[in-house]
Amino acid sequence: MNETELRKHRCCFTGHRPEKLKIPEDRLVLLLEEEIRKAITGGFTTYITGMAKGTDLIAGEIVLRLREQDDRLKLICALPHPGFGLHWGGGWTERFQKVLAAADLVICRAGASTIGELTALGKPAILVPSPFVAANHQYKNAKVLYDRGGVELVEEKGCTGEGLYRKALELLADGSRRAAMGRALKELAAPRAARDIYENLIGLMK
Repeated sequence: MNETELRKHRCCFTGHRPEKLKIPEDRLVLLLEEEIRKAITGGFTTYITGMAKGTDLIAGEIVLRLREQDDRLKLICALPHPGFGLHWGGGWTERFQKVLAAADLVICRAGASTIGELTALGKPAILVPSPFVAANHQYKNAKVLYDRGGVELVEEKGCTGEGLYRKALELLADGSRRAAMGRALKELAAPRAARDIYENLIGLMK
């Protein structure tokens, strides 16, 4: 399929933050779900959320709920930068983490905090390392995960929206491959990293 055909089967969510919403959240949920159901009827099965608090996350939550009755539906989380969503109040960080954990695929940069999240969750991803960082460290982060089979790596140079989406579709169509990627990431996880660093420092001080 060309880009025009691809666009007929995907839907991207973005919208107001909660403080700018003019209607109660429960009303927004009803309206969004009505439109998402129309989109599904119209053949849209792949959904992309920008993961911002408010409309983005609420729409992602709806797709995940509807996916329980329709396994054709897939949700991609597109994270704008490392550490995004980790310091929100009002329960939004918890909602962010639940959507991220349940998503089918993540597209993001390759900063240290992002790598930590992906490995802890065992969440398959397409990493696009930022080239505008010291010593090209995001590429080095991503390469470790790629070499272990946990992610796909796409360098920003030459990266296009169509190419990135085609790679995402390949992964979404292959559940066994995504499962294997998740297992590879879990093997790289360091959930005790903070405690291990602390204990090592205490040991050095003795």
